Amino acid sequence: MRRGICAVVLLTCLTQAQGQAVGPLPTTEGAVGQQSTTSLDYHYQTYYRQIRRGTTEKAAVELVLGGGVFITTPRSPVSGILPLRLELESNVGITVNSVEYPRSDKTKVSFRNASIPTAHSGIIKFRIRADRQAEPGVHILRGRLTFQTVTATGVSAPQQIEVQVPLTVVEHNARVAKSWPYSDLSKGEIIALIVLAPLAVVLIIPMGLACEMGFDAACF
Repeated sequence: MRRGICAVVLLTCLTQAQGQAVGPLPTTEGAVGQQSTTSLDYHYQTYYRQIRRGTTEKAAVELVLGGGVFITTPRSPVSGILPLRLELESNVGITVNSVEYPRSDKTKVSFRNASIPTAHSGIIKFRIRADRQAEPGVHILRGRLTFQTVTATGVSAPQQIEVQVPLTVVEHNARVAKSWPYSDLSKGEIIALIVLAPLAVVLIIPMGLACEMGFDAACF
């Protein structure tokens, strides 16, 4: 009987999260060598549209960066520049942990002699747990984002955005719909899959032919 042949499928989607945006911050005059404050928005996203009692799910808050605007990250701090930071207040029945800040790449800027590590994405991922005793219904996680933006010409004054992440808690056995738009593969993993995909196809085709010809050892 013909056996199935596995195919390698690459899914590398990183789409814009859907969520609430805050209004622009007032513009302020920067100090010498600094740029004026940039108005930015944020999005929030949860792995499922609702979170079940007694489960831990993924969530994210994304600082939306415009073209040519970067931020620094605690994973690669830069002396004298405030890195992106998310603070969320405690909520009864809801626990936040495993906060993951974006990776950084080297960026050449005219106001420094050497390149500096900056993040081209403002996505902060974390885990949310709803206790088994959490009240069903809407819970609001409140907090703030603090950061300084970086462009080719300078660094902004310190900025802060108030954030709100609404969570709808449902019963543990409720059916929930997935809404996560981000890829959970790292850049290195994506590159490895792209490099190895042709090799996998080359190996799978002869194994399938051998299986067709009756060589059971080649079947899987």
